[in-house]
Amino acid sequence: MGVTVNAVGPGGMTRITATMAAGMESFEPDSLGAGDYHPMDPAGSSPLVAWLASDQAQYVTGQVIRAIHDKIYLMAGWQEAATISADGKRWDAETLGMQMATDIFRTRAPGLR
Repeated sequence: MGVTVNAVGPGGMTRITATMAAGMESFEPDSLGAGDYHPMDPAGSSPLVAWLASDQAQYVTGQVIRAIHDKIYLMAGWQEAATISADGKRWDAETLGMQMATDIFRTRAPGLR
C-alpha cells in the first residue's frame, strides 16, 4: 500500500507555551523576516514534515521524531536515540533528508554527503 505512519514532536513558542515558565516571552512568527531564524519559531518542524511526506522518506515508518530549535531527535521510547543539528540555522527539507539518511537512519554512506 505504501503507507507510512510517523509522529512528529514539534517544539516552538506560542502565546500559550510562553505562560508556562517565568521569563519566557512570546513572539508572533509572522513578525520574522523571510530569512530570519528564531529557535522557538513553531515553523521549525515544517522541513521535517515536508521531508517525511517526500519519496526520500518512504522507508521511514513507525518512528517518533522531534524537531526542537535547530535539532532533530529520533526517539526510542522516552530516550533520544540519535540527534542532528543545523548549527543554529533553519533546516531545509533537502539538507535534512540527506542528514537523516546519513546520520540518523544510516541508509546512506557518510562519504556520499
